[in-house]
Amino acid sequence: MATQKGKTASPEDIMSDKFNKFLADGSGQVIVLALVVIAIFQSAATILPDYSIRNSEGRAKWVLREMGSSQLAYQGTNNPKKYGSFRALQQDQYIGAQYTTANIISGYALDWTVNNPSSGRGCLCSGIGNNTFTIVARPYLHRPKGLSTFAITDDQVLRKFVPANGNLDYSVKSWDPII
Repeated sequence: MATQKGKTASPEDIMSDKFNKFLADGSGQVIVLALVVIAIFQSAATILPDYSIRNSEGRAKWVLREMGSSQLAYQGTNNPKKYGSFRALQQDQYIGAQYTTANIISGYALDWTVNNPSSGRGCLCSGIGNNTFTIVARPYLHRPKGLSTFAITDDQVLRKFVPANGNLDYSVKSWDPII
C-alpha cells in the first residue's frame, strides 16, 4: 500500500487519482467519449434490426386488417355482393392509386385471390355465402431473415404462417390465428 501524507491509500484511491488527472488534461475525456459513442452504436446495431422487423410486421398486419375491412365494405356496396380484386378496390377508391401489391407494405408482396363461384345459372354454389378472398403478405426473398408471412381471409381472421406448428402453405385457414 502506498502512503500519502502519512495516510495509507488503497489501490482504488491511487487509480482514481490517476484517472482524474488523466481526465483533467483533456486527452482522457476524448477517449472516454469515444468509448461511450462506440457503446451507443453497438447497442443501436443490435436493437435496430429487431425494431425494423417488428415495425414491418406490424405494418403488414395492419394493412391486412384494413384490406379485410375494405373487402367487406366493397362487398356491401356492389350489386352482385362479391369481393373485389386489388384493382377493383383501387377503382372504387378503397386503396390509393399509388399502391401496388408489391409496394403497399415495405418488405412484403401481396398475393391477392378472390373466388366468386357464382356462374349466374342459379346453382347451389352461387350466392353471397360462397364468395371468398385470401390476401397473403409474403416477405420478399431479398429481405433480412426474420419477417413472417401473414394472411387474412373472408372470415376476417388474421393468421401467421408457422410451419413448425403444422401450418400448410397452401391452406391459409390452417395457419395460426393472431388474436
